[in-house]
Amino acid sequence: MGAHAHDHAHGGHHHHHPAPGAGGALTWVLVANLGFFFVEASIGLWTGSLALLSDAGHALGDVGALSIAVIADRLARRPPSARWSFGLVRMRVLGAFVNGMALAAIAGSILTEAVHRMAQPAAPPPWNAVAIVGAIGLALNLGSAAMLARGDRGDVNLRAALAHVLVDALGSVAAVVAAILIWAGHGWADVAVGAVMAALVLRTAWVLMRDTATILLESAPAGIDPVHVGQALAAVPGVEDVHDLHVWSLDGRHALVSAHLRTEPDAAPDAVQREAHRLLEEVFHVHHRTLQVEITCRGGC
Repeated sequence: MGAHAHDHAHGGHHHHHPAPGAGGALTWVLVANLGFFFVEASIGLWTGSLALLSDAGHALGDVGALSIAVIADRLARRPPSARWSFGLVRMRVLGAFVNGMALAAIAGSILTEAVHRMAQPAAPPPWNAVAIVGAIGLALNLGSAAMLARGDRGDVNLRAALAHVLVDALGSVAAVVAAILIWAGHGWADVAVGAVMAALVLRTAWVLMRDTATILLESAPAGIDPVHVGQALAAVPGVEDVHDLHVWSLDGRHALVSAHLRTEPDAAPDAVQREAHRLLEEVFHVHHRTLQVEITCRGGC
């Protein structure tokens, strides 16, 4: 084996500039959730409703989570620097992971309170107060979800914020259902609805943490199979062997590829490199790739 040819490529006009975020929508949703938290918590304490208190606790978690999302979005839009050569685009993923942990903690606290209420039953709260607050919360959360849904759904940070808002909307629906059941004489509905909502929150937290942990652990993003990439590169004319192949992502959307290609003795390394780059760009839509061509010379170089 002889000389090495090393090359980086950024297809088209691709650079490490972060994708535009949804800071304005996130900020609006944050302010709206903060205001609603104070309203719901106050009425929940006044009525003693677990459905309202659990949803208020979730709303408080949302305020913290959305704050993280806003900060992460702003940091992710900073341009690359000498130290942070990829920029801070992964802050969105990290923020989403923290949000998932916050949701899990909220679910745990709701379930704990539900068990306590089951062991020590209390008088049901006034159904009309629960119904009014639930309806207001539902309208607010559906409006917030509609605003966030117009953003980039591939942004895990935005997806995390949207998950919080949608779970809040489910909590508001649950509060309205609890109010109807309490009105019908089923006082246990307040606790039952709180427990069901906690289970939904926990599932959302698990999915969010699973998806973001996959990105943070450098897994290949969905839609690109490293085995197929390796087979395609090995099939490039003049390539004898492909090794040290890595496929990963910074944000869960855009793949990055690096690989070593060992050429056949009579192959032209420049032609091999050009064809390998074209393949990754046009077939796999990989815009950032680093290929090292290891030139095999007949009889030594």
